Formats: sequence, C-alpha cells, structure tokens
Amino acid sequence: MSAADGTLKPKRSYVDVYDRDDPRGYFRAMERLGYRQPEVMAGFFDEKAPLIARHLGKGRLQILDFGCGYGVMGAVMRHRLLMQDLYAHYAENLEEDFVDADRAFFADHRRAERGTIIGGLDIAAKAVGYAEACGLIDQGFTEDLTREDPGSALAVFFAETDVVVETGAVYDHVPACYDRLLAAGARPWMLFGPRGDADTRPLFDLLQDYGYVIEEVSRRRRRYRRFADAQEAADSQENMRRLGNAPAVESRKGWFVNPLLLARQQAEIADLPVEALAY
Repeated sequence: MSAADGTLKPKRSYVDVYDRDDPRGYFRAMERLGYRQPEVMAGFFDEKAPLIARHLGKGRLQILDFGCGYGVMGAVMRHRLLMQDLYAHYAENLEEDFVDADRAFFADHRRAERGTIIGGLDIAAKAVGYAEACGLIDQGFTEDLTREDPGSALAVFFAETDVVVETGAVYDHVPACYDRLLAAGARPWMLFGPRGDADTRPLFDLLQDYGYVIEEVSRRRRRYRRFADAQEAADSQENMRRLGNAPAVESRKGWFVNPLLLARQQAEIADLPVEALAY
C-alpha cells in the first residue's frame, strides 16, 4: 500500500494525447484544465538561475527535464512566452508542415540569450522528437529507466547536469529511474513540483539514501491545474487525507496546488541557504 491507511485513488491519465506527432491535442486538453506548472518552474529559473550558476561556478546551467513531454519547460524558459501564449498558438489548426510552422513560431519569440542547456527525458518518443525538432530541448532521451539503465548519451549528459527539473511525474514509477541515474555517482540538484495528492515518500526516501536533503523553496503555494471534475477533486482530497497532507485552501476552490521542493546534498546547504532560493 502506498498510503498509511489504504491504496491511493488512481490519477487521471492523458496518455492518449501525450505522444502524438502533432502536440495540438495535448495543449488543447491542458488549456481546458488551466495547466501552468512549467510556467511556475520557469519563473523560478528566471529569478534564481544566475545565483545558482554563480554558486556552482558555471557560466550557464545544464538542466535535465525529467518527463519533458513536448518540451513545454523549454518553450517557456527559452522564449518570451507564457502558457496562455502557447495555448493560443496551438489552438490553430495546421494540417501540414506543422513542425516547420511551430519551429518558426518559437524562433520569432526566442530570447536574445540562451541561458541554459536543456536535455529532455521521456519515454514518449514522438513528443521528445518534436521538442528536439523545435529547439525546445538541446538533446532528447527516450530510455525507459523503469526497465533499463541509461544509455551512454544520457549517462554523459546526466554526469554534467546541474539541475534536474520535474513538473509532475507519476511518482509510483520514478524511484527506480532516479536510482539508475544516480548509481553512476553524479549528484545534481533537483527541483520538484509534486501535487499534494502524490505519494512522494518512496522517491524522497531514496534520495535521502543518496545524501539529499529536501527543502521547500516556495514562498507560497502556486496553482498547478484545475480539477477535471468533481470526482477528481474528491479523489484528490481523499488521497491527501490518506497521505496525511492537509488540503490547501486553493484546492477547495477547484485547483491542484503545488509546492516547489529542492533536493541538494547536505554539504551544499550551508554555502547557499534555502532562504536565498525562496521563490
């Protein structure tokens, strides 16, 4: 059992729109839900990336987007775009040459300076290929780390990664993935945005075994997305109860509400206290 007093209610799956050649179905589904977590994560890096880079002695950060999908994190980090801008763009129907059109759209909104190197990891191969083709990530990886070790290219990229970013994974499956990534010895920072109804304990227990300390960097809880319907809201509230998490006020208004959690090695914390990273 994953919760103290029973199995958690299953979460909604959007797998049917998550790995298509054309991402428009995915973005239209997410727009209906008001999904905005990548924008929250990108805001953290807009504010804190220079500080983190200086602290780590890097000219620019190398980031691994864990569960990158269509590269939404890269879309908002690298471009003068918010989630509402992406939703407006993907509302248009393009039957042919949509990758070329999307690539041109992002080129028109590219920020003057590329401040990060971004790798994307996801088993959704079509989504990763799209993200790479549009320049939303620099390098894509599609290994299923629940079943196999990282390939040589992913291993090399991870060894040089400064921060792993995850915007809402299926936590039932990720401990094995992180175990395989960390086994080679690299210890990058990790930024998580878990829903309050997700059981993160197996992953965080694993990270603690690898010497990580998990701290909250949120000054306030931010909206993740709306509940799809009343049943999802009820299931979420029940899961939070079973996990011992108090529902946030915003969740009673129809929204998933997420903290931002930062995992670092114990030895690194004194040199850059979490208060300096609060967002």
